[in-house]
Amino acid sequence: MDCEGCEYDVILNDYDHVKMFKEVMLEYHTYSMGISLQSLLKILARDYLCKIIEVGYDTGLIHCIKR
Repeated sequence: MDCEGCEYDVILNDYDHVKMFKEVMLEYHTYSMGISLQSLLKILARDYLCKIIEVGYDTGLIHCIKR
C-alpha cells in the first residue's frame, strides 16, 4: 500500500478489508495524519506480525504477515 498518507484512513476505518490479506506491505507517513506509528501498529497487531523494515524521518515501510 503506497497511498501517500491514506494508509491511516484505510487501516483505521476499513480494517475489515485490510485483514483479508495474508501479507501487507505499506509505506507510512506520520506527518500526514498526526497519528503515531504505534497506533497503526497496535491495530495491525490484532491479526499480523509486523516488522518495520525502513525508517525515515516521517516515513517508512512496514511488512506484516498474518498470524
